[in-house]
Amino acid sequence: MGVSFSVENVNRSALPCSQTDGMRYTIAGESVGPADLLARGTDLTATLYLHEFSFGKFFWNFDAVPGYDYATTLARRGHVSIIVDRLGYDQSGHPPGDKSCLGGQADIASQIARQLKAGTYTAESRAPIRFERIVLAGHSVGAGIAELATHSFPDLDIAGLLIFA
Repeated sequence: MGVSFSVENVNRSALPCSQTDGMRYTIAGESVGPADLLARGTDLTATLYLHEFSFGKFFWNFDAVPGYDYATTLARRGHVSIIVDRLGYDQSGHPPGDKSCLGGQADIASQIARQLKAGTYTAESRAPIRFERIVLAGHSVGAGIAELATHSFPDLDIAGLLIFA
């Protein structure tokens, strides 16, 4: 199911950078999980997956080759995955190339996590779900962003951190 998040391109993380533009952008994504679990809508955990530099959300939902659709495989095992195109990639908003930085990306990840917990994002064809727990996961630079967000925003109470190299 398609989901989207309205975010502000700012940097309040622990990594100083001044390349954000303060503008609002839409982050496009998908919620991939078991339909019966999502229909229940209570006491749920979701993992927010952040891709690396040269990919998009398709990295986690790569169905062109059998056996490489990570999000769907996890859904079959009872997990909910939120996969997004990070700011500047594919279906998400595109600020000028010099108006994004890792600290800003971590801030955006924290904004998405907050929206997932509050149920204040947009979901296609249904009301957004409020997730009780959020796990951050990332591959390559996405892993660095996930680590930075977890460190910079301890009030998020992130339930877990998954690092893929």
